[in-house]
Amino acid sequence: MFSYLQTLADEKKATGNFIITGSQNYLLNEKISQSLSGRVGIATLLPFSLNELSQYKKQYNSNELMFTGQYPPIFDREIRPVSFYATYVNTYLERDIPSISQITDFSRFTRFVQLLAGRTGQLLNKNALAIEAGISHTTIEKWISVLETAYIIYRLEPWFESFNKRIVKQPKLYFYDTGLVCYLLGIRNQAEVPLHYLRGNLFENLIISELIKMNINRGHHYKFLFWRDNHQNEIDLIINKGIDKLAIEIKSGETFRNDFIKALKNWSSLSGTKSENLYLVYGGKKNMVYNEINVLGWNETPNIL
Repeated sequence: MFSYLQTLADEKKATGNFIITGSQNYLLNEKISQSLSGRVGIATLLPFSLNELSQYKKQYNSNELMFTGQYPPIFDREIRPVSFYATYVNTYLERDIPSISQITDFSRFTRFVQLLAGRTGQLLNKNALAIEAGISHTTIEKWISVLETAYIIYRLEPWFESFNKRIVKQPKLYFYDTGLVCYLLGIRNQAEVPLHYLRGNLFENLIISELIKMNINRGHHYKFLFWRDNHQNEIDLIINKGIDKLAIEIKSGETFRNDFIKALKNWSSLSGTKSENLYLVYGGKKNMVYNEINVLGWNETPNIL
């Protein structure tokens, strides 16, 4: 098929004649690079963003959205989240991805993905993973790369400036969809989310993934990073826009507290970031400017970009 499309593309010399879609990112990219290099534009389609969900004319709370996730079939086909993710894990994660990437130990690979779910929003410690999963460092890197290519997970790299302090150099790990994380963690109904020990990590994952969707959907191509020093001072997300750098702190609490902005004030004094580029996203809904910090309710996240 790809050779046939190459011939037609060369003959017609017009764009937009064909749309090729599919979840098999490995095979699609391989065939495109072999036959259609220079003849295609590639669009990355992640799960629904908050803006895209607005077409369903329903107000979602953060706990509900973390549980349901944002894959389209859950909304346009009204599939129960647990049923959708059970099938998704059984077919795509446990079968398709290992088969295409030549992973032979299916059960250990599935266990590895579950271990990653328990580390969402945390520093990626390959030594601890190797011990717990019973696999080598080489295999860990290979499997993580496979999951990144499949748009299951992504790594958030650390900001490189130290400001005269030692900084953390390990990346942090996140999933593109929190509903999948909840399923892998064994969460089977929405009521369990606010009680779960990883609720704060899930909320952070939700907000950062939303901004990544905005970055891709709007064609910005900004660099996303985080910053942490050896004294546990941290900024959850730094968006490098070139000249401007946005610093974003994320708190899952639904009631604003003064101490929510402490990290941003510390970052501002260290980096000299202007107040208009400092954002706090929290679990509530009230927007305000507090002590020169932009405070946004979680559902206003798309407005940052």
